[in-house]
Amino acid sequence: MALCWLVPLMLTVGQMPADPLATLRPGHPRLMLLDSDLDGIRHNIATDATAKRWHDRLRAERDKLLTAPDTKYEIIGPRLLSASRSVLARVSTLALLYRLDGDQEAGRRAVREMVAAAGWPKWNPSHFLDVAELNNAFGIGWDWLQPLLVGADREAILAGWREKGIAPWPPTRPTAAGTRAPATGTTPPATRCTFWPRSTPRWAPTSA
Repeated sequence: MALCWLVPLMLTVGQMPADPLATLRPGHPRLMLLDSDLDGIRHNIATDATAKRWHDRLRAERDKLLTAPDTKYEIIGPRLLSASRSVLARVSTLALLYRLDGDQEAGRRAVREMVAAAGWPKWNPSHFLDVAELNNAFGIGWDWLQPLLVGADREAILAGWREKGIAPWPPTRPTAAGTRAPATGTTPPATRCTFWPRSTPRWAPTSA
């Protein structure tokens, strides 16, 4: 069965510490890529042709982004998803090059992208995947760009993130009366995924 590879993962999901934040590594960065991993990546870029090609592609994208306007706030139909994913791609690419290459320009451009998105009117919680993509972008940026997150930029990013990314959880759904109610637990039993164990969500906002 195609989903059999999920079984080992599912067996580990149910166990949650009493305080997930207590398990975080102290300090930043701590998401996905540690500072101790960077030298190995640099070595691969210097010695492996495929790794070098990927790095060159990232550098070429970085050069375009330095002069590109900030991602435009634009809802298409019911979704902000195209803009949300643009911010995620930009921030993750630029922040990676800031860390990997010591590229200050790339890092500052990533901060600018976050400031712009933090200032959007909303992150479209009616289609919550839009919010999730931006939370992903801001989590990476907040963790990887700490030395550059200072002053008014830091405050604007944190305020926008709290208001538009954290506060709207849980998402809501329309009701028959035309009002909105929390979406949690409202999926009809027949349509729920039955093979995933019920557990506390395995995520937490990145602490400052």
